[in-house]
Amino acid sequence: MKLSIIIPVFNEKNNIKTILEAVKKADTNQFEKEIIVVDDYSTDGSREILAQDTDITLILAEKNKGKGAAIKLGLPCVTGDFILFQDADMEYSPDNYKDLLHKVSNETVVFGSRYLQKNKRNHLSSGAQMVNYLFNILFATKITDVATCYKIFPASLQKDLLKIKDNDFVFDVIQASIVPIKKGLMIEEVPIVYNPRTYKEGKKLKIKHGIRIAVITILEGIKYRLMHKM
Repeated sequence: MKLSIIIPVFNEKNNIKTILEAVKKADTNQFEKEIIVVDDYSTDGSREILAQDTDITLILAEKNKGKGAAIKLGLPCVTGDFILFQDADMEYSPDNYKDLLHKVSNETVVFGSRYLQKNKRNHLSSGAQMVNYLFNILFATKITDVATCYKIFPASLQKDLLKIKDNDFVFDVIQASIVPIKKGLMIEEVPIVYNPRTYKEGKKLKIKHGIRIAVITILEGIKYRLMHKM
């Protein structure tokens, strides 16, 4: 069995070597690893660092389009049985891979929840919880952390993920979360460690993104409920 790990990167020269080393060393419960790194047109030297790593599949975007667009560039390269998204910062720890992989199956998508155990919070936490509340109401789910980066999908959903139109943070926070619901798959959650960083440290998700995420959640949720009333 193989786990395909997609890592979107944008201006992470101070973190990229560290996160790649952690991913390579991470325990994956005997799953073979495939590491696909997509550089979303970094301008800080990240590309030059990545080009030196011969243990990864490297894709270089021709222009900066956002996290979702970067993930979609990586998806066609997937050859594994399961797909995991990994941010290029150190907010999420690859040490949790083994715990997430205990729950995988072809009928299950696994979310790593930051709220199932005690973790640090940041100023975006209240917004994330609001989006989570809206999502659960509209999609009739009981998810504790829909906005988590850590999501493992069976490779059978690869084409469905590629069909998502959004290119920014909406892609993995909301649209990718809707895919298993529409397909009738289970969503399992596993507690994970989370170390939020500040804007000074390179945090890229801003309040304007949170507003857009909330709006898309409402629009997609209303659309979903209307379709299931027919």
